[in-house]
Amino acid sequence: MAVPADHALAGRPAAELAEFGDGPWICGTPGTSCHDWLCFTLRSQQAEPVIAHTANEYATQLALVAAGLGIAVMPRLGREPVPAGVRLIAVTPALCRRIYAAWRDASARRPAIAATVTALRAAAAGAREWGSSHDRRGRKAGLMGFSAKARRLPGRLAAGAFILNAGLGKWSADEETAARLHGTAAGSYPFLSRVKPKDFARLLAVGEIALGSALLVPVVPPAAAGAGLTAFSAGLLGLYARTPGMRKEDGIRPTQQGTPLAKDVWMLGIGLGLIVDALTDRPAKQD
Repeated sequence: MAVPADHALAGRPAAELAEFGDGPWICGTPGTSCHDWLCFTLRSQQAEPVIAHTANEYATQLALVAAGLGIAVMPRLGREPVPAGVRLIAVTPALCRRIYAAWRDASARRPAIAATVTALRAAAAGAREWGSSHDRRGRKAGLMGFSAKARRLPGRLAAGAFILNAGLGKWSADEETAARLHGTAAGSYPFLSRVKPKDFARLLAVGEIALGSALLVPVVPPAAAGAGLTAFSAGLLGLYARTPGMRKEDGIRPTQQGTPLAKDVWMLGIGLGLIVDALTDRPAKQD
C-alpha cells in the first residue's frame, strides 16, 4: 500500500486492509480491472471505496499519493521509483487477484496449449508460496515494530516520572530553595545570573513538568521525547563538569558530593537510546 509520508500508518511496516479505512483512494479508471478489483475487494469487507482520483499509470498514482491526495494499492511492478513523500506498507494478509486461462476443448490436445497451461500452473504454485511467505514476513515485521515500541516504555516511564516529580516539587519552592538552585546553576552557566532566583525556580519547574509529561505520554514521538531528555540531562551533566568539587583528581570520577549529579548520566543514555531507536526504526523497503 502506498501512503503519504504523513499518513497515520506511515510508520508501520505492515497493516491490515481494514485499517486503511475509506481512503480516499487513488486507482485505475472505471472499467479497468484494477478499478473493479479494488471496489470488489473493499466491498467484500463492508467498506464502500471513496475514490478521489483515477489514473492508469502507476507513476501518476504515486505522484498523487506523494501530494497527499490519497492512498493507492501498488503492485511490485509499479513501485519503482518511489517518490520521497511516499511510504510503502505491506498489507496482511497479502492482497491477491484471480487470473484465469481459458481454451477450447478441441484445442486441449495441442502441445502449445498443454505446455502453456503447465507453465501457468507452475507459476501459480510459486505465487501462492510467495504470498504465504510475504504474509509471514508482514506479521513478523508487525511484531518487531510493536516490540521496538514496547522496549522504549520502561526507560521513558522511569525518566518521565522522576522528572515530573522533581518539577512538581520545585513549583512551590521557597525563597531559600530557589536561591540554592539558582546559585548552583548560575555558577556553571553565568548568563543565568540575570534571572531572579524565584523566576529561575519557576521556569525550571515548568520545564521539568513539560518534559516529564512528554516522556509519560506515549503519543509524543520518541525522537522528540529523546531530544528533550538528552538536552535536559546534558545540562545537568554540564553542572557536574563545571562545578568545583564534583570530580576527583582524574577529572572524570565523581566525588561523594558529585555523585548525585553524575548519576544523571542514566537519563542521557535513555535520551540517546530514544533518538537512535527513532532513527533506525524506519519502515523497511518492501519487496
